[in-house]
Amino acid sequence: MAITLERLCDGCEAKYQMELVAGKGGLSNTVRWVHMVEDREVPDFLHGNELIFTTGIGHISGGERLIAFARKLKERDASGVVINIGPYISNIPDYVLEYCNQNDFPIFTLPWKVHVIDITYDFCSRIIENEKNEVSLADAFRSVIQEKRYISEYHDVFSKSGFTDDLPLKIAAVQFFQQNTNTTERVMHNNSERLWRIFRSDDSPTALYVDQGTLVLIKQQWEMEKFQMSMERLEKSCAAANIAFYVGISEERGGLLGVPELFHQAKAALLHAITEEKQLAEYKNIGLDKLICAANSSVLRDYVECVVGAIMRYDEENGTDLCEFLRCYTENNGSVSNVAQQLGVHRNTINYQIGRIKKLFSLTLSETERAELTLAFRVLKLNEKGRLL
Repeated sequence: MAITLERLCDGCEAKYQMELVAGKGGLSNTVRWVHMVEDREVPDFLHGNELIFTTGIGHISGGERLIAFARKLKERDASGVVINIGPYISNIPDYVLEYCNQNDFPIFTLPWKVHVIDITYDFCSRIIENEKNEVSLADAFRSVIQEKRYISEYHDVFSKSGFTDDLPLKIAAVQFFQQNTNTTERVMHNNSERLWRIFRSDDSPTALYVDQGTLVLIKQQWEMEKFQMSMERLEKSCAAANIAFYVGISEERGGLLGVPELFHQAKAALLHAITEEKQLAEYKNIGLDKLICAANSSVLRDYVECVVGAIMRYDEENGTDLCEFLRCYTENNGSVSNVAQQLGVHRNTINYQIGRIKKLFSLTLSETERAELTLAFRVLKLNEKGRLL
């Protein structure tokens, strides 16, 4: 759950005379809470994504300590700092402002006459209200997608979060893996603010939540250029933690009525990305997998059974690997020389196996039969990565 610094501070210049003086590039930072820091050193218990308030009493006397304070807050992943201008800090030196601008670390000033308790109470209330809204928004999208509830039932929830029927919308589905194990829920739990900061680079309507081991990103006014930047940041963070991730992206549609379909498109693209070991896949580019992922699971089971069921049972009963051989044969469009090269065996061996398979299962391996086998093997391959059958 997160609210951007820009949204949190909306209207505060007029209400509290709180002024942003540097670090405008960090206004998209997310804020999980506010905290007063008056110690000489920045506390180790800061978790990150806190907005820090300080009067400077007892520990900041002069610009050198102030810039050291700002640097330490930046290292601790604070969202920004609000300095109460008064008897302890009368002004902020230019080199401190320059550091904050260069590092996109927002720094605000607050007049001494404004009571800090009033503004921190206001901010805490906004953060709590925002968390409630995000929970409601995630629940609304889950209900629309999974329970086929009507969009109109959640009109107020969507409207409150900025989602409307006249803006284009896309959905991304993301999964994280460590040692081939899906760790999406744990990654989100431990890094929710960081993920918000990565994916919410602007104030366009956004929902981010985990559903059944998949991180779901729903966004209106989607800008692919900004998403690519988000991907680069995510890749850098995941590489540092030895985490692999895959992303599937839906098509773009106007309004909210297409949300269930766009969600299934994103999941299909994600399955394609995982199967092909591609970090990102767009639904428009996944080819045959569109048809497979759109089909009913019982239809797919019946098809696989009809096309390769007998061969699979023969392999299981006799310890053979004819299915894998046929998969290689169909993937190479029936080229004996290519199959021989790929499997590292003589062409005569390939011809022998082909003859054996034709006889055992009454196949001709015509162009039509090879196409049917190709589809069946693709279903099985996708099913290894995500439950289809």
